[in-house]
Amino acid sequence: HQQNRLAVLYFDDELLAGCGATIDDTEGLVNLPLGAREVVAVALFKRQPDGSYRVSLRSKGDVDVRSVAKRWHGGGHKNAAGLTLTGPYDQLKSDLIAAMGQAIVSAPSEW
Repeated sequence: HQQNRLAVLYFDDELLAGCGATIDDTEGLVNLPLGAREVVAVALFKRQPDGSYRVSLRSKGDVDVRSVAKRWHGGGHKNAAGLTLTGPYDQLKSDLIAAMGQAIVSAPSEW
C-alpha cells in the first residue's frame, strides 16, 4: 500500500493452527517488512477471540506511528505503537491504511 511504502499483515488463530504455528512463532513478524528498502511502515492485524483486532504498528525514520495509534486510543513510541480496533475488518483496514498513509506523507522524506 502507499506506493509500496506500507506493508499490512493479518493473522488469526485459525491461520496459526492451519500452519501448525503458535503465537510465539509470530514474535518479530511485524518487523520483517521493514527490511525492504521501500517499506517505511507496517501494520499487523491480529484477530482476537472476541472479534476485536490487536494492531501492532512499526516504522522507520521519521514516520510517527504513535500519532496513528493515538487516534484510536492506542499508544507507544514514534516507531513502535499499538492499538485495539473493533468492527468490520475491511473498514478497519481501509481506515488504518488512510491514517498510516497520512503519517508516511507527513514524515520528512528520507527515501
